[in-house]
Amino acid sequence: MFKNADGSINHDFKGKLSFSWPNNPIDNENRNDEAYSPLLPYAFGLTYNDSNVLKDDLVEQTQQAEKLDDLVLFESAIKAPWSLVLKSGEQQKTVASSRESLGAVSIQTFDKEVQEDARAIRFNGQAMAGVNLAAAFPSDLRSYVENNGQLQIQIKVDKAAASPLWVGMGCGESCQGKFDITDNLEQSGQWQTLNINLSCFAEQGVDLAQVLTPWQLSTQGDWHVSIAKLAITANAAEQSSVTCK
Repeated sequence: MFKNADGSINHDFKGKLSFSWPNNPIDNENRNDEAYSPLLPYAFGLTYNDSNVLKDDLVEQTQQAEKLDDLVLFESAIKAPWSLVLKSGEQQKTVASSRESLGAVSIQTFDKEVQEDARAIRFNGQAMAGVNLAAAFPSDLRSYVENNGQLQIQIKVDKAAASPLWVGMGCGESCQGKFDITDNLEQSGQWQTLNINLSCFAEQGVDLAQVLTPWQLSTQGDWHVSIAKLAITANAAEQSSVTCK
């Protein structure tokens, strides 16, 4: 019972905040901060005897979050927590040195602007093969979709083939999407930047809250390409290079 027979409180229940409730979606205030002005302070709460729950003038506010920074996947080096993985047929191998090969695919570092800041990828066309970024735990990319995010690839064709060249993204064995970028690639041997809307991958069934592979390049053809930068960009100003199909 909450009260005794005489109307007195039997148990003085209480609920208190174990953290400071921020004033807006951006700030993350702690009680010992020099500038401390939370919406609700640390230990704010009620006991059974309290009658005034919140101030009468309390107003819920929303605020535009700060600009979302680009998520760089590869620039000079592979960024944590991802690793570079080669796949050929049913085999796979994590890249652990400047030069690696597995079956129908090989990769090596080379100098584009600074030492070993780019990767040359060679497919020999003898089997379905690929190279991808992988992590042990999934990444949540939904905020990038909400901010017109794109997968951005700086790429150069060193040798083209007739077979499709696929760019993909995945969230597990049966959760992935991919696009043939063959028609979007310049054959002049010059560097170019491709942008693919993240919403395109979502439309193909990729769960962008559980992304394990943010980038994959695969083919069964004799393609030779070079990669210099991979990133998930937000607030994209450029139109998608690859049409959702």
